[in-house]
Amino acid sequence: MDSSIARFAITQSINHDEIVTIDYDATAAIDLSVASEGSVDVTQTHGVTEYWGTDEGGHNWRVHMRCQEEEADPDTVACECGQATGVACEWTGPINETVIVEWMPEYLRASHEAAGGGGGVWPHDGSLRLRVERSCADRLASDDQDEE
Repeated sequence: MDSSIARFAITQSINHDEIVTIDYDATAAIDLSVASEGSVDVTQTHGVTEYWGTDEGGHNWRVHMRCQEEEADPDTVACECGQATGVACEWTGPINETVIVEWMPEYLRASHEAAGGGGGVWPHDGSLRLRVERSCADRLASDDQDEE
């Protein structure tokens, strides 16, 4: 990997268990594409291209790169609740109106419960960490409680 930007973003994502957002950089885009081994969402949802992968040690990472033509405000983020609900959320706004939630996909809940409910930690237990707008976090939490 030639790009120190890509290397730094991946390391930051792993070390802080977070999605790292960086500005467009052509070299970093190539390096992230290679490192992600094809795990890329190039639809540029909310002005970003999403890259994700696993390093040699088995640690998951995720990096968002702002689109080249878009001058995005670094304090403005998009809600990621659509990864849990299957429906894209249109909310974008200040980062201070969001929270990080850990959400277990429906298809993993029964096996997670059978393993004692505490059988692992993110990301190895299959849960997702998502940055979501506060009302979306409330809705995800209430949906989980309704199912129990």
